[in-house]
Amino acid sequence: ATENMNLVHPALRTVTDVQKYTAEVAQRVASLGLKGAEGTYLVHLYGHQADEILKLAEAQGNPDPEINLALSELTFSIRHEMVVHADDFLVRRTGLLYFNIHRVEKVLLAVLESLATSLKWSDERRNAERERIHNLIHQATAFRNPSA
Repeated sequence: ATENMNLVHPALRTVTDVQKYTAEVAQRVASLGLKGAEGTYLVHLYGHQADEILKLAEAQGNPDPEINLALSELTFSIRHEMVVHADDFLVRRTGLLYFNIHRVEKVLLAVLESLATSLKWSDERRNAERERIHNLIHQATAFRNPSA
């Protein structure tokens, strides 16, 4: 039965395991110049795979900690989670477009450039992806009166 299969090793089996690991990740995140809440975010989204993302962030070296973290998540997601579009990352994988729009606005250009480089996008493709994300941002933030 799959209920006994560990998808990630070592598994986080108890709430105490998760809390302990979250505290460890929060310390590492703080050393990168981010808030401990980013550690909680990483653990909730990636579990133990947060370790790999943090290793990427430590090696990345972008001077802006938020962009550094986003690019590290993106690199991980391209390698392991079949991210091939900007919205794969910003909507489906991280939910940032709906739950942290300010972070999207800050990291969007860096994310698009990294995707373009990693996936060898043409200028046309990069522009189409940018337009696609801007349309999604508009849909998420512009409210229409249904009776109008």
